[in-house]
Amino acid sequence: MNIDFIPLIVFVVVTTFTPGPGNITSAAMGMNYGYRCTFQFLSGIMAGYHVIMVLCASFSGTLSSIIPAIEPVLCLIGACYIIWWALGVARTNYDFTSDGESSMVFKHGFWLQALNPKAIIFGFTIYTALLSSIHNEPFL
Repeated sequence: MNIDFIPLIVFVVVTTFTPGPGNITSAAMGMNYGYRCTFQFLSGIMAGYHVIMVLCASFSGTLSSIIPAIEPVLCLIGACYIIWWALGVARTNYDFTSDGESSMVFKHGFWLQALNPKAIIFGFTIYTALLSSIHNEPFL
């Protein structure tokens, strides 16, 4: 097991604190509805992130061997998702006169994170570039 911890820590800190859809949505929902009303949504985000990391760890070796062939497709899918997300934000109703109940539930948070290009790229990068030496040791 040979891991460079300095690059690993720097990468994790930088990518964790840069805003993505989960960070922005969680902050906005927390400010508008409070922690208690958004707990299901936040749980969905955590579960979606866990699923993404498990899948990225499982498939990083396979993807790295075929990445040259599918890179343009992944770029197109990521760009379409970001445009879809931007259009959703542009169409959002910012009227917060509701009864305080959030319409965002576990499945919304889960799918937001499971389809998050930043999380997917993070997972593949960390498991392919920084943790590739431990791919045969899943229980470390």
